[in-house]
Amino acid sequence: MKIKSLSRDEQSRIKKRFQDLFEHPDNLVPDLLDSSFFCPIESYRKKIRKMAEKGDFSYSGSDSFLSAVSETYRAMESDIPMMGILKTPYGSLSYVKRGNIDDRVLAGVQNWDNDTWRMLAFYNLVMSRNIRIFSSRNHYLASCRNTPPPVEFIEDVLNEEGIRFEREGSKIRVGVQDPSIRITVMSSVTIDVHSDSKYRTGFSLLKHMLMKAPDQDIGMDSDFLRCAGPDDASIKNRYLAGEIDDRHAIDLITSGRKTRVVKSGKYAIGSACYDSLDSFLSAIDGSGEYSEFIRRYGSGIYLESPSLVKVMEIVWPVLGQDISQAKIGRYAKTFSEMISARSQLENGVSIGFEAWSEDSQFLADLIKAYRSGGVQSAVLSMRDRAKNHVQRSILYAFTAGVGGTSVGYIFDEDDRKLGTEISGYVGAIARSENVEENLKKIRAYIP
Repeated sequence: MKIKSLSRDEQSRIKKRFQDLFEHPDNLVPDLLDSSFFCPIESYRKKIRKMAEKGDFSYSGSDSFLSAVSETYRAMESDIPMMGILKTPYGSLSYVKRGNIDDRVLAGVQNWDNDTWRMLAFYNLVMSRNIRIFSSRNHYLASCRNTPPPVEFIEDVLNEEGIRFEREGSKIRVGVQDPSIRITVMSSVTIDVHSDSKYRTGFSLLKHMLMKAPDQDIGMDSDFLRCAGPDDASIKNRYLAGEIDDRHAIDLITSGRKTRVVKSGKYAIGSACYDSLDSFLSAIDGSGEYSEFIRRYGSGIYLESPSLVKVMEIVWPVLGQDISQAKIGRYAKTFSEMISARSQLENGVSIGFEAWSEDSQFLADLIKAYRSGGVQSAVLSMRDRAKNHVQRSILYAFTAGVGGTSVGYIFDEDDRKLGTEISGYVGAIARSENVEENLKKIRAYIP
């Protein structure tokens, strides 16, 4: 405990606060959400009222709360040259040290007008009898029989802490972007916290609750990749302690689950788990041709979205030689290289120009696929091969200038902007119209 000295003016202000307390001593005792035979909360209220009626707050028993009330009253009648400073996870608070009373209980009584510190008045009671205290700007509540706080209390806390939220029934949402975590208070009130939240929602809630076992009363889970199994318990502990914010906690949970999916030999795409390799591959266009090879991979696979190219990038270091030997009769360093070589071998289609770069090769392969298999087949087969901005822009230009199945979800604003500029050139080259002239023009965009 640290000590600080007080001036006469400071002593006067503190005594005035104590006088305000004893003008309305009922403020010391929270409202009950429930009751039980062994719950002393209502008994405290009756005793405080009786003391107030007599104008005598003296107490000589062993109860720490009533002792703290009595010593605080006596402090008004004496000098207060010094105050103690108590450190907590939520900051430091000052109090007048009196007798042998627990510092936390004494500080809680004396800071009756602070909705975080006032809960400490019942610290010993909470730890010994498993009572729970809930305190916010507009609510001061106690539960003796595991009754959770009402959703209105949670709303009050979030408003007080400056956390923006939306409510629907007994559910509250903080942020909008998935993935998310679900915080539950005593298995009742639910707060869905999304990954775009920069708040410390769990820490802020716990700041307004005094519980013996907060790790049990405050639940934290996520629907993201449930097949991955339990999360590292230290993430929840650090989150509730305020060491990490909402976004960081969600990132640790999701990244850990992705890793465990792979290490445990499971299969998942996005936030969904698949119960077998067959069901996993059925969600990925074009994977059936390579399923016999992928079965030999021997590890789990996680994808952010369904993509044959991504699957092949994952398995290629292990299976690439076998796959490329089977498909083109030689080793290819990458899946894209194999596809390009295979395209040339299979259709031998003339496109009227030679590629001059990796991106121009993408254009060449796109046109070959179009001439050999049609518009829709070309778009679908090249969709997963569009690895960068230029290649996606070429594909967008093709869909704008020639047509094909919509794959608009893969394009961002920059892709569409460049694609629009070159769509006339790409369409003309695909239709063999003024190829040389349009190639000269498109070289300014495709290095």
